[in-house]
This record gives sequence, C-alpha cells and structure tokens, in this order.
Amino acid sequence: MKGWSSWGKKLARCALETTAGSFVRKAVVAREARLEEACVATLAQQAGVSIFHPQNFGGKLEAKPSADTFFILGSGGSINALTPGNFEEIGRQRSVGINNWPIHDFVPDMYSFDSVPWVGDGNNFRRSMDLLRREDIVNARPLVLVVRLKNPGELKVLETIPPELRDNVHFYGRVMPATRKVKNLTRDVRDALASVLSRRDGIVLDSGASIVRMVGIGLSLGYKNIVLTGVDLNNTQYFWENEPSYKAESVINSPVNNQGPTTHETTNAWNRPFSVVDMVQSLAAVVAEDFGGQIFIASAESTLASFLPVYSWAGLDEPD
Repeated sequence: MKGWSSWGKKLARCALETTAGSFVRKAVVAREARLEEACVATLAQQAGVSIFHPQNFGGKLEAKPSADTFFILGSGGSINALTPGNFEEIGRQRSVGINNWPIHDFVPDMYSFDSVPWVGDGNNFRRSMDLLRREDIVNARPLVLVVRLKNPGELKVLETIPPELRDNVHFYGRVMPATRKVKNLTRDVRDALASVLSRRDGIVLDSGASIVRMVGIGLSLGYKNIVLTGVDLNNTQYFWENEPSYKAESVINSPVNNQGPTTHETTNAWNRPFSVVDMVQSLAAVVAEDFGGQIFIASAESTLASFLPVYSWAGLDEPD
C-alpha cells in the first residue's frame, strides 16, 4: 500500500505541474494565503502587535512625496563600498534594513526581521532585536516588520524591543509557490503576486529568503523600482566582518555566522522550494512585464548581476 501511495503522490505532482495544473496551483496558493492571513491575525493579537496593511503602514512612514524607489538593504560585504553620497540617495528614497542591519550607522525607514534558528547559533533573532536599542534608532522611530512568529519563545523575544518602538511592530505572513518546477515559476509568481497583492493584505510571496519577501513589501507599498543592496550571494561575508569600523566589541551581541565560505545559504534549495536566484529572476520578469518597473542590483560583483541591471547612482558618486 505504501508503494501505491508513493506512486499516487508522484502522479498527482506530475499532473499539478502541467499547464492545466496551473489553475490548481493558483487555487492552492490562494487557499494557503487565506489560512496564513488568519494565522497572522491570531498571532498578532497574542503578541499585541499590528498587522501589516499597506495603506495603514504606509501612512505611518515619514512623508517622501518624491520617493519612487525601494531600497532593500542586505548585509553583504559590498555594503562597505557604498559612499556617503549613496546613503544620502537611499535616505531620500524608501528603504528597509534586513535582520542584522541595525549594526550599520544608516537608519532606514523600516527594519525587517525573521527567526531562522538554523542560521548562526539559533539566537540571531534575539540579537537582532537587541540591536534596536541604539539611541539614534529609537529616536528615528522606524517601523518594524516581523514575519509572523511561531511559538511562545519567539513571541517573548519581542519584549526586548525598546518600549518606544513597540507600537511600530507589524506582523506579516508569507506563502510559497505551489510549483516545484523552475519552468513554471514565472507564471506562478505572476499568479501569486496578483492574488496576494489584491486580496490578502499582510501576505507576501516567499521562498525562504528575506529579499524575496521585501520585494513583495515594496510592491504592496506602491514601489515599482526596487534596488537590492548588499545582496552579494557569491560569498558569505557580512559587512561588519573584518571591517575595522565594526569591531565585534563595539557591536551589541555580534551575530554568529555559521555559513560555509562559498555561497549564501539562500542559494541552496535543499530547505526551500527554490533558490533565491531563481526566485529573483522570475520576480524581475514579472515586475518588468506586469508592473512596468525594474529590480536592480547595487553591486556589479553580485551573483544577481548576471541578469539584473546594475543600479545607476545619482550623479557621479559611484560605490568604491
């Protein structure tokens, strides 16, 4: 019986991956998004935090009428090549710093955090919350995005957020593509984005990578031009490592990096439906074709520069 069950699952998966099966895959994602939305609402109530709703969230941000670009700030080593002029440009636009970004001096409009126990020593989520205690961050009152947490221990970590920022915390949820075939990915990304952006506030498309989720956040806030900054992927060195201005003793609870020396863990699909490279390539195609926008990469040295255009900084103040 077990053998028949296995064959049945394989046949069902084969049928699901056909052109006709795309309608079923779309329905699966819509169902998952509906369930995720209910889960986010329950957990946000337990945690005493808000839910990410683009209109309400956007209304809390500092007014920037001329901003038309969304900068996603990752932690790759290429961050150290950015100039003060580059950060002035980012400051004029809209920006989000991911996970350990509070180590950096630049304070973005919002921070995004998620709990990933298998990265580092399992405590980096708590450490990233601690990093928000910096005086200039508290004074700037940035908004805080958190992927909905999963258990009481994770929820308790939120208590370490400075009191001044607790009303700025917003939970959001995520759904994965139903396909497991790269050939179907662009179509499914298109269908999933259309579904969640129009019907499910607070839910974004994901494949186990923060930058993928933040593309969804940027789109939901109305930004069609998105710049991936500090997203190198061809190595695992973070901007604060081996950099004199970010000595470990000057960083609160310096994060633990347990990745190998070659490529970032999100490029590996062993524990996620697709690698971040495949996801970004499909997202870029959909953003260009359906939204009339563009996803850029800030560093020509990034793995993603093989298919993403490199962002042109204003004036002549290019990264070093």
